[in-house]
Amino acid sequence: MRIIGAIACLCLTAACAESEPARSSTAPSSRVCPTLTVSLDADLRAHIDPILEAKAEEGFAGQVAVLDGDQIIYLGAAGHADLASEIPVTHETHFQVSSITKYLTAVLILKASEEGLIDLGDPAGTSIGDVEAIPQTYAQILAHTAGYASSYIAENYDDNALALSGILDANPEAASRAGEFRYSNDGYDLLGILVERIYRTSYEGAAQLEVLDPACVDAGFWGQVDHSDPTAFARALIEPPPALLRRNYGMLGASGLLISAQGLLQLQHAIESEAVLGATHGELIEPRAELSIGRATYGGFLVERPGLGRALSLRGYMDWGDNAYLMDYLECDLTLAIVTSRGPREDSGKSPFRDQLLEPIEAELAPFCESPA
Repeated sequence: MRIIGAIACLCLTAACAESEPARSSTAPSSRVCPTLTVSLDADLRAHIDPILEAKAEEGFAGQVAVLDGDQIIYLGAAGHADLASEIPVTHETHFQVSSITKYLTAVLILKASEEGLIDLGDPAGTSIGDVEAIPQTYAQILAHTAGYASSYIAENYDDNALALSGILDANPEAASRAGEFRYSNDGYDLLGILVERIYRTSYEGAAQLEVLDPACVDAGFWGQVDHSDPTAFARALIEPPPALLRRNYGMLGASGLLISAQGLLQLQHAIESEAVLGATHGELIEPRAELSIGRATYGGFLVERPGLGRALSLRGYMDWGDNAYLMDYLECDLTLAIVTSRGPREDSGKSPFRDQLLEPIEAELAPFCESPA
């Protein structure tokens, strides 16, 4: 097991290269890549490295990264990206971050609103020319209050129109339940489908042009890579169902982002610095519904954390082992990313590694917070 450090300045990297856009972006040409400096804190490494080492002995394989302002103060990578324990996880290894993808989809919809392509208060059916089919607003779908459930029906389709019909057919009572909070993969799968209609390109292409390129984030998507190749992204503890390995609309807008921990930090930093969104970026942390864990937001949750105050909590978990956190501590100017592909298994009786790591790492971060809530 290795805990890997780094000393460099970075603009996270491959996505910064110019590419031929599928649709002309209205992003101001004056925007530049928001650069993060790596300045590792020795005391933090001395305390967090042993935590990762202990979890690696239990099977953890993943990354942890911490951002303080615009400085990365901790980077840790442990375990192996392959199942044969031959290829170590590095800081560049990508992981499936599952439902954190919903946050990216929310950013895309807000970007479309800023560009005048949609109005968040309009029926989402305007994107397909059929308001009766989707009378709920974009804002309702973003907030999980559009009445959609989680049938995962879109996993069966690699065709946009068929996936759209499948979701609508699987949710005949959605419009009548609008206003009620129902955490919904179907809703965000639907938004991923609508992103393609709005931007007139693939979901992946829109995400690259509108978000990842302006943020200078190196990332990929489910269906773009060889799932058996641990150099593409870390192998999961359990092989996903074979039918899901292809590109499909249940693994795009809701759960298909492949990215590193420091890539997540770069993405959130770019969003907060308005390199991706303008005035609407504050919409991402507005509370939308009261829940037992806190308040729902567009693509995440607002929670209170001991010693660190209010946090935007983005989280992902898949049955086959991938799980992740992106925690943005709003009063402390700290951001924490935890990613892993190794569960543990649901039948182990243990909580996901993201949860096992969160509290001890937060305890080490609390002294960096000058004014917790």
